Amino acid sequence: MSSPPETESSPISEVAQLRHQILELQQALVHAKQGAPSPQTTALGAAQVGTWEWDGRTNRVIWSQETERIFGLPPGTFDGSYEGFFALVHPDDRHCLSAAITKAVHDHSPYRVEHRILTPSGAVRWVACRGRATGGEHEPASGMTGTVEDITARKEFDLTQEALRETLETRVRERTAGLEQAVHELTTEIARRQQAESALKASEQRYQSLYEHNPFMYFTLSPDGTILSANNFGADQLGYQKEDLIGRSILQLFDRKDHQTVLGQLIACATSPYTVFEWDIQKVRKDGVRIWVKERARAIHDHTNQILVLVVCEDVTVRKRTEKQLQETSRLLQTLVEESPLPIVSLDREARVVSWNQAATRLFGWSREEVLGHELPYTEPEEESEANALWQAGTRGEITGPIELRRRHKDGTILNLLLWPVFVYDEFEQLTLAVGLYVDQSEIKRAEEATLRGEARLRSFLNALDDLAFEFDQDGQYLNVWTRNNDKLLMPKQDLIGRRLTDLFGEETGSHYVKTIRQVMTTGKAATINYAVHLHQTLRYFSGVLTLIPGSHASQATVGCLVRDITESRLIEAQVRESEARWRAIYEHAGVGIAQLNLDGRFLRVNPHLCELLGYSSETMLQRTFQDLTHPEDLKLNLTYLNELGRDRRHSFSMEKRYRRSNDTWTWVDLTVSLVHSGSSDQDYLIAVIQNIDDRKRAEQALQEQEALMRSVIETAPDAIFMKDRNGHYRFANSAFAQTLCKLPEDIIGKTDADIFPPEVADRCMAGDRDVCSGAVQREFEEIVPIDGTPRIFHVIKAPHRDQEGCVIGLVGVARDMTDLKQAERALRLTQLAVDRSADFVFWVDQSARFLYVND
Repeated sequence: MSSPPETESSPISEVAQLRHQILELQQALVHAKQGAPSPQTTALGAAQVGTWEWDGRTNRVIWSQETERIFGLPPGTFDGSYEGFFALVHPDDRHCLSAAITKAVHDHSPYRVEHRILTPSGAVRWVACRGRATGGEHEPASGMTGTVEDITARKEFDLTQEALRETLETRVRERTAGLEQAVHELTTEIARRQQAESALKASEQRYQSLYEHNPFMYFTLSPDGTILSANNFGADQLGYQKEDLIGRSILQLFDRKDHQTVLGQLIACATSPYTVFEWDIQKVRKDGVRIWVKERARAIHDHTNQILVLVVCEDVTVRKRTEKQLQETSRLLQTLVEESPLPIVSLDREARVVSWNQAATRLFGWSREEVLGHELPYTEPEEESEANALWQAGTRGEITGPIELRRRHKDGTILNLLLWPVFVYDEFEQLTLAVGLYVDQSEIKRAEEATLRGEARLRSFLNALDDLAFEFDQDGQYLNVWTRNNDKLLMPKQDLIGRRLTDLFGEETGSHYVKTIRQVMTTGKAATINYAVHLHQTLRYFSGVLTLIPGSHASQATVGCLVRDITESRLIEAQVRESEARWRAIYEHAGVGIAQLNLDGRFLRVNPHLCELLGYSSETMLQRTFQDLTHPEDLKLNLTYLNELGRDRRHSFSMEKRYRRSNDTWTWVDLTVSLVHSGSSDQDYLIAVIQNIDDRKRAEQALQEQEALMRSVIETAPDAIFMKDRNGHYRFANSAFAQTLCKLPEDIIGKTDADIFPPEVADRCMAGDRDVCSGAVQREFEEIVPIDGTPRIFHVIKAPHRDQEGCVIGLVGVARDMTDLKQAERALRLTQLAVDRSADFVFWVDQSARFLYVND
C-alpha cells in the first residue's frame, strides 16, 4: 500500500529524469538566492494550500513548505520518499488513499480524497488531497502533481454536525414513536368511549321500554303535585291519554276528601329526599270508577338540584277485596271458635292463656277474664311436673293427639279428658301458638270435627310483596337483573347474569319459558308466566309479565320481565277457598284425593279427584284395596302405621308413598289417614286424604341441583364473597376470599375483622358494616388492605342480608382486587397528560376532517 505505483522505465526516461532533477536543483538554487517564493507558491500559502509533486521515475516526492507545515514537519525536513509520505497517513485511511492514487495513475484521471494524517507530535489532522497524473494521454503516467489542504476545522465541524444530526434524528424517532403510541392509546380510548355511549343509548332504550310497558303506574311530580311525566300504562289504567295528565295536578286523580292526605304525603316526601314512603289509597278513574292502589313515593334531586317526587302505583283492588273476604272469614272463624261446643284453649310460647272460649268456661268453670294472661289453672300440684314435661315434648313436636289427661274443675271435680294439641310455628321454626281441643271420652267424634273446623286458624303467614326485573335474550340468557332485595333471587345478581333459564329451572321448565320469550319477540305482544321456587326453605310463587324491548342498530331486541311475588295473594286466595270449601263441604270437588276405607283396606268411597289421579273409574276402585295399589317398598311401613292405628296407638298418621296408576306408572302422594269411630252400631272406618306431590318431588330435586350449582358458582367465582351476621362474625367465605387472605375458609368462619386484619383496617370495615346494617342500604366503596405486606386496592360492595320478614340479620359482601386496573388507569392518565403537554402539535380528525382532539 505504501509503495509507489508502477511507471514506464527506459533510457530515454532516465535521461528525462536526470534532466528534471537538474532543473529542480537549479530552481531550488534560484529560490535560495532570491530568498522569495514564487507568486503561485505565495498564493497557495495564503490559502493554506500546500503543493506536492511525485516523480514516478525517481520515486521522489517534492513538498512545498506549506505542505510540510500541514503535515507538522519543519521546513526542509521531509525526506522526499513516497514511503515517508505514506508513513504520515492515518493507518485506517492508507488503503483508501492508495486505491485512489493507483486509479488516477492508471486512468489519467484527477482524484480528490479526504483522509487523516498523523503529525510527528501525534496529532490527527484531516486533509483534502487533490492530484492528477502527468504524461501523455496515451502514454503511461510518469508521475503526479497535486495540492493538499488542511480541512481539520471544517471536518470536525462536519462531524459535529453529523453527530448532532444523528442525535436529533434519534430524538425525533423516539418522539415520533411516543406520539404514535399516544395516538394509538387515544384512538383506543375514543373507541371505548364510543362503545360505552352506544351501550348507554341501548340501556336507555331498555329502561324507557320497561318504563312505558311494565304493568305499574309511574308518575313524576313536582313537590306541589303537578304531573311532570307519566307512563303509558299508568295513564291508560286511569282512562287518560298521557298528554292529558302532564301539567295537571295529581289531585284530579283522587277523591276530594283525600286531597289533604295526598298533599301531606307529598310534603313528607319532599322534606325527606331519598326516603321511600308507602301507603294504600283509592284513585278515581276518568270514568268515575274507584280503584285501590299501593303507592310507593321517593323524592330525589334532578340535575338542577330541584326536588322531584317519583311515584310507583300498583293496582291492588283485587287484593283489597280478597283481604276483606279474609277478614270476614277470620271473623266468622273467630265466632265459630267462640261459639263452638268444643272447649278450645290457646297458649302463647310462655304457656300463658291467650284465648278461652265459652265451651272451655262451661267445661272447667273459670271465666275468660280469670285465665287470660295466666298459666292454666286446672293442673293439680302433683301433676305439675308431668304437665311441664308434656309441654316441653309438645314444643319439640314429639306428641300428637289424642292424649288422656286428668284435670281439675274449678269446683274441685276431676275431669277425665282427651286432649288434641296443635303447635303452630313460624318460618324460623319458633313456637308461636299452642291450641288445645278438649273433650270428654264420649265426645271424641265431636272433638275431631271441631279440630277439622279449626285447622284454618292454625295456618297463617305474611310475606311482603317485592318486585324483580330481568332482561333476557332470545335464548333465555340473563342479561340484566334489577331488584332491591337479593333474597328474592335464586343466586346473587353477578352470578345470575350470563346464565340461562334452563340452568336454573331445568331443561323442561326452562325450555317452556324460552319458548314464551321467543313468542313475545315474534309477536311483540306481552305474555304472562307463573312459577314457584324455594327461597330460604320457603316455597314462593311469582308472576311475571314479559314485554318486548325493541332493539337498535347497535343491539338486538330483548325481552324484559317484571316479576311480582304473589305468594301472599296465593295464600290469601287459598285460605278463602279453604274457608268456603269448609262451609260447603264439597267433597266431590275437593282438590285432593279423598277415600273412605274399611279397616281391611278396601275402598268404600272415593272422590273424582282420586279417580283422576290414579286413572281408575270409581267402580274399579271400589273393587280393590289400597294394598293392591301401593308400591311394594312402601307397603310394609303403611301396614305398620295401620296396625298402630287399629290398636289405638295412633289417632292418625301421615306418610309419603307411591300409588300405581292405571297405566302401570307410579305417582308420589302425601297420604294422611285418620281412624273414625262410628259408635256401637256401625263399624269403624278410615278416612284417607291423598295429595299428588310429583311436582314437589321434582321441585325438591331441582332445588337440590340449583343449590349445588349455586354453591359451585360461588366457590369458583374469582371475586371474594363473604357473609357476616350483625355482630360482625363471618358466617361464610368462598375460596377466593380465603385465598386472598392466605387462609383456609374454616380459619375465617366465626372470626371478626379484628381477628383477621390490622387494627386500622378492621376499624374501617366494622364501621362500614354498622352503616350497612343500621341504614339497611347497600354501600359501594374502595378499601386498601395490606396483603403479605403489600397494599392492595379492593372494590367492595356490601348489602344488607334480610330474613323472611325483611329484618336485617347481617350483610353480604363482594370484593374485587382492582390494584392492577388502578395502575393501568394511572399509566393511561400519565400518557394523556404527556400528550396534552407535548411541545409537538398532536391532533385527531375524523373522515370529514373535523377535529376530534387537539393537545395543549
